[in-house]
Amino acid sequence: MGGSGGETVLVDGFRTAHLLRERDPASFSLLCTARLEHHHVDRNRRHSYRSHDTAIRVDPHSGNVEWIRYKSYDRSPAPVTETGDQGPVYGALASLGRLLEDPRAALKFQLRPGRLLLFDNWRVLHSRTAFTGRRELCGCYLPRDDWLNKARQMALL
Repeated sequence: MGGSGGETVLVDGFRTAHLLRERDPASFSLLCTARLEHHHVDRNRRHSYRSHDTAIRVDPHSGNVEWIRYKSYDRSPAPVTETGDQGPVYGALASLGRLLEDPRAALKFQLRPGRLLLFDNWRVLHSRTAFTGRRELCGCYLPRDDWLNKARQMALL
């Protein structure tokens, strides 16, 4: 394939959310309540994805983090808070972003042809470094409920 770069970068979003809750509880709380819109149209304009939800979801009974969603390049403008100010939302996102971008929190590695990478897209944030050359990737998404159901059937959970 040639080229260079293109390392896969993985960050444990649950760990990051836990750190945010510890270090900046107000930002954590805001990211659990402010609904953010994300919108992505693929390069060929065949698919358009839109979501409108919180960056962090917490189970109301256990208090455990259920998901983390952070994708800065397809986020729509932040919502206006009750006070009419977007600043707190952007501040909370910046606090989260600093934790996510800490190089000590990232696992970086080079995927090789034929390697399979599976991860929980609600927990693990993923990206790749800049690259030159040609890359071919194949991806698929499994519904989380199906995955968890099968894991329970196999006594993995």
